[in-house]
Formats: sequence, structure tokens, C-alpha cells
Amino acid sequence: MRLQYLAELHGGQLYFQKRWPSGLLPLVRSKGKGVMYKKALKLNNKNNITEIAKALQSANDHFTAYTQILLQGNIEQLSNVEREKRALVYLDQINLKKGDLHTTHNHHNVDLFLDCNFEEMIEFDKIVNDSPAPKKPELVRVQETAWRLLKEPPEQQSRLYTFTDAWTVYEEENKYEGTEKRLTRAWKKTQSSWDEFLSVVGEQVIDQQTIQTSLSTYYLYLKKKKKANGELLKPSSIARQMTPAKAAFREFVNCQSLPIAVISPMVKGANISVPRYTFNQKEQIELLSLSADTSHELYAPWKEIFILIAIQSASHASELQRMKATSLFLDYDIPVAIFDTKLKTASRHRIVPLVLKVERIRELQEIIQDGSNMLLGASTSEFDESRISHELSALCKQINPKASAYSLRHSFAYNADIAEVSDKNLSLLGGWSNDNKKISTDMMRYGKSGIGNDERLVALQKAAFRISEHLL
Repeated sequence: MRLQYLAELHGGQLYFQKRWPSGLLPLVRSKGKGVMYKKALKLNNKNNITEIAKALQSANDHFTAYTQILLQGNIEQLSNVEREKRALVYLDQINLKKGDLHTTHNHHNVDLFLDCNFEEMIEFDKIVNDSPAPKKPELVRVQETAWRLLKEPPEQQSRLYTFTDAWTVYEEENKYEGTEKRLTRAWKKTQSSWDEFLSVVGEQVIDQQTIQTSLSTYYLYLKKKKKANGELLKPSSIARQMTPAKAAFREFVNCQSLPIAVISPMVKGANISVPRYTFNQKEQIELLSLSADTSHELYAPWKEIFILIAIQSASHASELQRMKATSLFLDYDIPVAIFDTKLKTASRHRIVPLVLKVERIRELQEIIQDGSNMLLGASTSEFDESRISHELSALCKQINPKASAYSLRHSFAYNADIAEVSDKNLSLLGGWSNDNKKISTDMMRYGKSGIGNDERLVALQKAAFRISEHLL
């Protein structure tokens, strides 16, 4: 089998193999590697040629993108970073660390010490003046770096790091490796944003100037970038795509206690909120009727239960998507929904009395029940948050083209205003309050005994009835 870049090792294992670009050879050698790049394909000679060709193409695309990133950087600086890493490993192998010869006197006979541990460096020094001048081996460069690190005071040594070092630390702390598809997709988007950032600015050594310049470069790139439909990115999209790089740098700077401030361009217009449409009370009645119409093409039980709960609790899409079925306590004297899963802010943790169509909610729970204990069902809980909002918005737009899923939250506040419910109760019911006197969500889970006697809950139930009176 003869395919370009294909190599076969013992046992039939197949590898992608390609020579490093000549411009990267100093960096490659500083890492202690040879002139050929090799990557296992996880295939063997028993696989068909189509699979092998596809794997080779993927490996070549990856190699090309990676080398382009490196070639954009300062090769000499990057080589020094890699060389220093190897020098520190070299010192560790001889039971030393940087600064040891500055602060201690363990080696009175320096010549003997050098001969034993830095033999290649000493031997090269003896022939350095020969003609023609010999090329300095990479091991000698590593030993020279190690020798410098040994003699310099630690406070004068500034460790060199690369952008990839920063991402590695960030990835170790934040990468999602669970089985929830929604979170897996979210991490892939984060990784994709970082990959794009690095492909635009190239690999670089971390310092104040390179971070600031690279973030500015990426910002200018995103301002000119167009979506598939030819439109420019919105300011909010630009800000979102810049977040992974800024977060990685900030976490790394903090982790290494570096005297660096991560400064990036301010994205104008990113935080300008667009007014959301609010359903009037007649439209709310129409929406409830539409969401319960099982003959409608957009009908789904999870959408019906979502709208029933959201319209009386000001719920966000993400809140109900993550809610467990066991967070509804429909048998309590005062039926309640407890919002205490992972929420964006502590203020969203709340208890909301359910006053609207409680029996229908119970029926829908039985229909949706699939053993997952997710309120909206297992498959819906794995949707992207954007997909949840999109599908609900499609239903809302049947009532008014300007509406969206978020209109339900605004409509709750609108209803409270008409019913002249106090700001205090509105905040407690809708999750806008940080009041430490809120009813404890933990206590509510202990059981229904005496739960209807909590005067605060009774007051909230009365407020909830007034807010949803037109829907009852």
C-alpha cells in the first residue's frame, strides 16, 4: 500500500509521517525531536484504503494548521521556552534546581562538577574556535541553559511560558468530561473559539504586550468576520468568542502569580439589551390554549408543561431544562416548584407556589416520565439551550411575531404590576431577590407536614393567585 505520508511500523500499525517545515526545525530540535513528525492513525493494514486515506487527510490538515500557528510566532523565543523546559528537567535528573549554585556551595570543585554533569557543553567549548565553526548540538544548548539557570539568582529568573501553556492549565481546570451532551457541546464551542484565536495570532511567549496585542488582533479579525449568510458578527457574538482566550490568560496569570494585567478591547454594543416583547393578558390566554392543542404541528408535552410553569414562575429556559421532576411538590397543601438546581445566580433559588392547572401539570409529568427524573424528559434535557429557546419561541411567535420564550418572564412581571403585587413578593417569586429571609429550599424538601402554615408561603400563594387570576 503506497499512500503519501503513510508509514507502517511493526505489527501493522499505521502512522502519518511528514517532515517538519525547515523554518520550524530550530523549535523542533529544542523540544528534542527529530525532523519527521509522526502521529499514530489508530488504524492498521487491515483497514480499507478509503478509511486510511481519510485518516491521512485529517492528520495532514491538523499538521498543516498546527505548523501555520507555530510559523506565525517568534521561533527563537518559542525555542528558548522549550529549551528551558528541557533544562529544568535536566537539572531535576541531577538532583538540582535553578539558583542552586547561587545560594549554596555544594560544588567547590566546579571543574569536576562540570565534567561530570555538563560534559557535552565542556567538550563543545574546547572546539568552538575550530575552523570551520561547528554547529552547536541541541543538547549543548540545553546544558548551557541549565548552567545559566543554576548560577542566576532565582529572583532574576523569569520563567517563559507560551499561549498553549495557558490553555493547558485552563483546560485541566474547566474541560467538561461528563456524559451530558449539552455541556459537551458547550465545551466544544469553547475549544473551537480558542483554536480559532490561536490560528489567527499564532503561538507566542506570554507577556503583557503579547497578550494585549493578540487580543486586539483577534478582535479586529472578528469584526471583519462574516457568518455563512454574509452578515457580520453581532457585538455579542464577538464578545462571546473572545471569552475563552481572556479566561485562559486570566486563570493562568492568577495561577502563576504573574505581574500581568489581561487587557482586551471593549466590544461596543455587546451589552446593549434589546427590549423583549411582553404578552398582554389576552395573548397569554391564547398561548395557554395553543400550547395545550395536541393537534397542532408544534405541540409537544414538554412545551405544554414548560409554558404552564414558566408563565406562573417567570422561569428561564435553562432553569426548567435542568429541573428534576422531583422538584415539583404537587401533593403539598400548597403545591410548589422548588428552583434549587445549578442556577446562574443565587437570587434565582426560590420556591414558587403553583396555582395554575396543577392537575394538568401532574398529567403531563406522567406522560413525560421516562425514568430520567428530568422534568422535561431525558432527550429535551440534552438539547442546546439555544434549541430549547428556539422551539419555544416558534410557538410563542404563533401568538405574536415579536414574541420569544423570554416573553413569558416579562409577562409574569407585567401581570404582577397589573395585580399591584409588592416588589418584594415579585422578586421572591421571579428570582430577582437576594433576600436572606427567603423560604429555605432545603427545609421545603423535608416533607409537607405543616408546610401550609408557613406565613411567608401563604402570602406568596396569595400573590401568585392575584398574578395569574386572569388565567385561572
